[in-house]
Amino acid sequence: MLNKGMELSKILEGKLEGLQQEVHDAYTKLYDCAEKSRKEITTFYNEIRRIIGERETVLKQKISEQFRGQENSLRQQEEKIIAQLQAIHALYDEIEKTRSESDVKMLSQSMSRMELLRKATLSLEDVSYYIPFEDFQPQFELANVLKLLTPIQNISVATPNPIKNLKQPKPTANRESLK
Repeated sequence: MLNKGMELSKILEGKLEGLQQEVHDAYTKLYDCAEKSRKEITTFYNEIRRIIGERETVLKQKISEQFRGQENSLRQQEEKIIAQLQAIHALYDEIEKTRSESDVKMLSQSMSRMELLRKATLSLEDVSYYIPFEDFQPQFELANVLKLLTPIQNISVATPNPIKNLKQPKPTANRESLK
C-alpha cells in the first residue's frame, strides 16, 4: 500500500511540476503581452499628441502671421499720421516766422512753405484694419483633428487577444483513477 502511495505521489508530483511550469509560462506570456500592450498604447497616444501638437502650432503660427501683417499696416498708418502732425507743427512755426520776416524773405520761402502747407493739409484717411482671426470653433476644429487622425489607423495596434488556456483543464488525478 505504501508503494502504491509512493507511486501515486510520484505521478502527482510530476503532474504538479508540469502544472507549475505551465503557470510560470502563462505568467511570462501574460507579462509579455501586458508590456506589448502598454507600448502599443503609448505609441498610439504619442502619435495623437504629436498630430494635435502640430495642428496647434500651425494654427498659432497662422494667427501670429496675420497679427504681424495687421500690426505692420497699423504701424505704417501711425507713421503717416505722425509725419502729417509734424508737418502741421512745422507749418505753425513757419506761419509764426512770417510775422517777423521781410516781404522779400517771405517770398523767397514761399515755395518751401507751399510744399509744407500741402503736406500739412493732406486729406485724412480713416484708420483701416481688420481682425483676421476667426472665432475658435471647437466643433469645427475637432472635425479637422479627426481628419488628421484618420491616417493614424495605419499604426499597428493589436486587436484585443485575451490569453486563453489552450489546454482544457484535466481532471484531477485521484486514487481511483490511478488503479
